[in-house]
Amino acid sequence: MRASFRGRAHLGLLLVMLAAPNFAADGEPSLLAEAWPLIALAVTLASVISAIYYRRKWTADGIRLGELRSGMAHQSDLLGSAPVDFISWSHDGVEEVSAGLARIVGPGKQGTPGSADLVTLFSPETRAELEAAFENFRKTGLPFERVLGMADGSRTLRLIGGAGRTM
Repeated sequence: MRASFRGRAHLGLLLVMLAAPNFAADGEPSLLAEAWPLIALAVTLASVISAIYYRRKWTADGIRLGELRSGMAHQSDLLGSAPVDFISWSHDGVEEVSAGLARIVGPGKQGTPGSADLVTLFSPETRAELEAAFENFRKTGLPFERVLGMADGSRTLRLIGGAGRTM
């Protein structure tokens, strides 16, 4: 930023020097010699106005850049907190299953897996608890969290239920 201000100042000085009084061959002042104070004033005024304009522009751009960085950080935090695999229920009862959870659950009775297919992966004792948590979540929207081992003992799943929002 400073270099551009210096460049304008040097240009202004150069123009003032070029516009300084010079004399024609016959010793009479040239037309340029009479106008050089006005030229110097115009160049100085133009330099000051452009310096003010660009300072305001750079300040506004800096503020906008800060706002964009803040927004990007917020979006990054939001994406970082998003679940990797999910089942979502809409208000009209439609279920949506992520591709990762579909790989874990496998194909369901109707081709695409759902919450009923997820529940079948757990032991009978755990199924009743999980079905009750799902049903309570659908009705009330109150969050839940369960860490449950699969019936075959191959893995443990952490299930978190929470109300989301549509973006």
